[in-house]
Amino acid sequence: MSETMQVGINQAARLTGKNKSVIWRDTKAGKLSSTLDGKGKTVYNLAELERVYGQLRDPSVETVSPVVASNQTQLDFEREKLEMKLQFLERELSLVREQLFELRDDRDQWRDQAQTALRALPRPATATDTELTQPAKKYWPFRRLGNA
Repeated sequence: MSETMQVGINQAARLTGKNKSVIWRDTKAGKLSSTLDGKGKTVYNLAELERVYGQLRDPSVETVSPVVASNQTQLDFEREKLEMKLQFLERELSLVREQLFELRDDRDQWRDQAQTALRALPRPATATDTELTQPAKKYWPFRRLGNA
């Protein structure tokens, strides 16, 4: 047989789409025959691989397994969902910032109005000299007049 018709375990796994352990197991079970090449390595005939596993894959065409495709689809969905959530949160943040600026403007207007109102009030009267010299009257509601 020609050298091109035989492949090693790694190439056999790629061509069949099986794991190397499956190929080893089938070889040991006698379902798949193999031979040793001149260097003592196990090689598989392409016709034998096709007989056991069906039509072989084209090694030049990269195929994606359904599990990987499913995972990729799920990841794409999650990414799209997160992008939409990010856009929503960015819009909400811009609205909150607008409200913050409006509240600051309102606060400044109220502060100005309060200061204007305080300036319009008359000044408080100053204490007279007599009020300062007289002691403050103390009121003791619990003190009895007869005992004092």
